[in-house]
Amino acid sequence: MPGPLAAIVFDVGETIVDETRFYAILADHLGVPRLTFFAIAGAMIARGGTHRDAFELFRPGIDLQAELDRLGEAGQPVVVSLDDLYPDALPCLRELASAGYRLGIAANQPEATAHVLAELDIPLELIATSAGWGIRRSRACAATSAASSRTSSSCRAGRRPRTSPTRSRCRARAAPRSGARCRR
Repeated sequence: MPGPLAAIVFDVGETIVDETRFYAILADHLGVPRLTFFAIAGAMIARGGTHRDAFELFRPGIDLQAELDRLGEAGQPVVVSLDDLYPDALPCLRELASAGYRLGIAANQPEATAHVLAELDIPLELIATSAGWGIRRSRACAATSAASSRTSSSCRAGRRPRTSPTRSRCRARAAPRSGARCRR
């Protein structure tokens, strides 16, 4: 294992998973042109908000989970699939695992994402989602900041550039807790 770094924890959305398909389906469902949705979502995130703020702008009072449920019932589930992984994600994870790093994934994602990622042929010691913890991103930041003081090592390696300082501070620093899947 090279150097003092022993573990690397990755985020999911736009780090190892391309969420374009996911958001395109939701934009179509809301009747919003895709490019308009992506532009507004990007602007909201750049201002320190979240993708949920874009949904709220297009449909005030939206119950995003109810909309996702409707899509699922209509045979168009909006859930991450292994096909959504960036082409370099698996080779990167495999290389890090073979180099002896302990790997994990912690993300602001629905619990279904954890089930999909558990199917990876990668020895992940942690698969944690905010939904599994019963928290949303704003509270996740506080929880991960507190948890990072108990975590011996963490890393944001592999993270694609972000424009939001809030998002950067909240990247994958969570220690295993209830709702997290840990493999030993």
